[in-house]
Amino acid sequence: MRIAIVFSGHLRSFRNTHSSFQQLRSVLSQHADVDVFCHTWDVEESVTASWWKDHAADTPPPPNVNADELIRLYQPVRFRIEPSKKFEEPPVNIKSIIPVSGLLSMLYSQYSGLGLMEEYQKENNISYNLVIKTRYDLGFEIASAFDEMIGCAVDEQCVFVPNTNPYELAGACADIFALGPPKGMNEYFRFYERFSEALSVYESCGYRELIPELLLKTYLDHYKVKHAELEGMRLHILRTSGERFRICSDKNFEGNEPHCFFRQTILRNRDVLPLNSPVLKANTEVLIGKYLRWIDPSFNTDEIQRYCRFYYGEWPGKKAIKKLAQKSAKTNVFLKIVMKSFFEEALWSSRYGLFRRLLFAFILLRHGSYGGFYFRVIKKIIGGQSPA
Repeated sequence: MRIAIVFSGHLRSFRNTHSSFQQLRSVLSQHADVDVFCHTWDVEESVTASWWKDHAADTPPPPNVNADELIRLYQPVRFRIEPSKKFEEPPVNIKSIIPVSGLLSMLYSQYSGLGLMEEYQKENNISYNLVIKTRYDLGFEIASAFDEMIGCAVDEQCVFVPNTNPYELAGACADIFALGPPKGMNEYFRFYERFSEALSVYESCGYRELIPELLLKTYLDHYKVKHAELEGMRLHILRTSGERFRICSDKNFEGNEPHCFFRQTILRNRDVLPLNSPVLKANTEVLIGKYLRWIDPSFNTDEIQRYCRFYYGEWPGKKAIKKLAQKSAKTNVFLKIVMKSFFEEALWSSRYGLFRRLLFAFILLRHGSYGGFYFRVIKKIIGGQSPA
């Protein structure tokens, strides 16, 4: 078995994340021979739009990437350090708060990484069973369940991509990592050459803002690339400043913080989706089932449906609230704020009277380790306030 790892993008914090990549490489090497391919730019940090605003397209920043260091750290079988280039902003007919030129730069780099891999395969008359797309500034937490992903990707011919905050509610997937069979990954990498068509499809779906992670999901669906959620791995982006961002959640680790029950996340996803889209409610119910089973895998379908109705304002009964409160208080799979937000949203949505609301708050006070928080929420509801 052979595995290809394709790096792309700017090097950024690669010196600090390289040891984490070595752990990933070690895990993969237990299953197969691993070859690394590297495409990057000759400037370590990304070149911002403000640079190109003040400089001509043929005046990139001075190069500072050391090829010898790249070779020493990653031992690529093929690499390319390309001069920084300016990507023009394409026409976009919906709101976009990100420079699309930066997205094109990312897609071009990963597409070029695919080219390096294909050249090497042809010259050496080899093929790969599994292809991984990653970037230089990622940190990896790897659980034993990740081993199953390697076999599943090959056996099921499926591309695995991480979930992502805060747009999981809208159905998005993270665009920083992917793992899959060559055919599916070839389609994944060709996003760059099909970008205009993918953008047109995205706009025609009625989305009200361009979100790269949601555009990727639209692209994969449109080109019928079989994909599923990655498991057994949690990913972080490490900035050069030392700031760390956790991109996804995974049940094999403690302290997860999915944002799908946070009020601001709900409103943000609603603003992105088409008007009156049923997607938000449908995905919410899926995520309630997913995350409650992280707390207790024994929750059955009827219980999950009851908690979905509870979340949307229906009284589920004292026993059901007590059971979920107790299990939420004992779990380490989430930060405390996750289920605190779940219960808060359920209370704001409640369609039952004051007595049951007070009973709700009392149960959470006694069994949920949230103190008197929900009594304060009830006071706001009585006072006619809206959720923050």
